Amino acid sequence: MSALREAWLRLESWLSENTPADFAALRPPAGAGPISALERRLGFPLHPDLTELLRLRDGVRQETLAGAFFLNARLNNTERIEAEHHNHLTLVSRMADMYDHDYFEHAVRSSGIRNWVPIALFNSGTIIYVNHRFGEEWGTVGQFSPDMGFDITQLAPSLGELISGMTLALETLTPFKGKIPHLHETSMDGRLLEWI
Repeated sequence: MSALREAWLRLESWLSENTPADFAALRPPAGAGPISALERRLGFPLHPDLTELLRLRDGVRQETLAGAFFLNARLNNTERIEAEHHNHLTLVSRMADMYDHDYFEHAVRSSGIRNWVPIALFNSGTIIYVNHRFGEEWGTVGQFSPDMGFDITQLAPSLGELISGMTLALETLTPFKGKIPHLHETSMDGRLLEWI
């Protein structure tokens, strides 16, 4: 069993015991068809970590308040990944007008920003992405906000390490990436996880 899968199953177990509404927001696994279709539409193969995560769960349901347990972001399903990637590329194109041409082209090349695949979305529009540019950054996970320009937050060297770190923080109720897991009561969904 891969480290990602083992950590994810522990995460699901924690959610089911502590925040049933967050657990119930998880969608079933993505099949081979939707994953292949996503790769065709993106124009490149998914990183194996992201493929594995989608085969475990195809994101979370969007029609509920629950499900924002991924560092306060909501995991995207295959369709939402494609839509958010399109939105991301549109934003990158708009950024070209905000920066000096040479600086912009250098920043695009050095960051691999066009190959960031949005795997989770915050209500603010900030994304958690997996870098799909081949090379040293392939598979790294970061956080990007339209307001940040090219200043990004690196979250983990891999998706497996991010999920492992989050899961350990939940199990031990210790900080992770500067945030502490906290359960809060809601009138509709009962206890939900947030990172404060």
